[in-house]
Amino acid sequence: MTRVIAAVTGSRAEFGLLRPVLQKIKNDPELTLKLYVTGMHIESIFGQTIDEITGAGLEIEQKVDIFLQDDSRRGVARSTALSMMGFADLFDKNKPDMLLVLGDRFEIFGAVSAACICGVPIAHIHGGELTEGVIDEQFRHCITKMSHLHFASTNQYRDRIIQMGEQPDMVFNTGSPSVDAVFSEELLPKDVLEQELNISFADENLLVTFHPAATEDQSPKEQFAELLKALRKTDAFIIFTYANADSGGKEINSMIEKFVAENRVSSAAFPSLGHKRYLSVMNLCSGLVGNSSSGLIEAAVLKKGAVNIGIRQQGRVRGENVIDCGNSETEISEALTMLFSEGFKNLLKNVSSPYGEGNSAERIVEKLKKINLKKIQIKRFHDLEKR
Repeated sequence: MTRVIAAVTGSRAEFGLLRPVLQKIKNDPELTLKLYVTGMHIESIFGQTIDEITGAGLEIEQKVDIFLQDDSRRGVARSTALSMMGFADLFDKNKPDMLLVLGDRFEIFGAVSAACICGVPIAHIHGGELTEGVIDEQFRHCITKMSHLHFASTNQYRDRIIQMGEQPDMVFNTGSPSVDAVFSEELLPKDVLEQELNISFADENLLVTFHPAATEDQSPKEQFAELLKALRKTDAFIIFTYANADSGGKEINSMIEKFVAENRVSSAAFPSLGHKRYLSVMNLCSGLVGNSSSGLIEAAVLKKGAVNIGIRQQGRVRGENVIDCGNSETEISEALTMLFSEGFKNLLKNVSSPYGEGNSAERIVEKLKKINLKKIQIKRFHDLEKR
């Protein structure tokens, strides 16, 4: 009898990281994958990303609609409650052997809360990380404490999970499956991208991905306005992807649409590029600009620079490809000048990723197959030795 692994995906970014693991589970004769889809995948305004899931050859077991039309704080809280309710029904009915999740978003928190109460063991990828600029920080650590098996992306994050009281023999540094995805993806060439996206690349190009960071002193709207001021001063062709479904995301997306309408020759915007096209565009750009984790993880693998704005990624491990800056137009402009400089471009030639070597999915799946589920059901707090 095969072991049934339920997995939940709720956003384009998290699915791009999780996909290599899901495909290995699907292809393993000892495991059965039950994939549940929720969040932004179901809402067409976020780019119909559910098509990318089916396009990857993955069968969707069930959709859980959490109604993301309202991105206010109240709306996000209600969507979290709907996630918990929907997944409680699924886990009670289907009783999977284990739930696999990645990351820190509110819809994942809802699913994990339901699994914890329903007695489903939980495996968590990308725990132990810090993103001090967003509420995802709290969600991630809550998910860690409800989980039984942990797949950290660096040794530093593994140590932090253990520091939170998790048993060391249940915490593994597997690297990030996003590195696997970059290495395994056959990136699209320039001419194909220009035809598919109806754009023309310039000598310098920027990929901009900016999400709300509600814990900043400025509102997401004010933060993004400063970025747009800086971008107007560049000669680069700018490719925007829409913000996620966090509070303030719709306002950012409206500002993107207005900017592109006023600068049609030098910019373009897409609700979602899909993982393959996103990496392919990044590969042809001078760098990534915004506050996405892809600037810290995937960009380093592709040896691309990343201008990381504000505190959304504060606390995360990063390579030498990252240029950190504040939210003001002046600070962003200075960072862009450095990104375009010959000295920085030369530095990028020797950049390496701190998030593994591309074998993360294989290591995760081996643990999912071999772990003794009865052994991990009862969690015991691990106290650190007194110094």
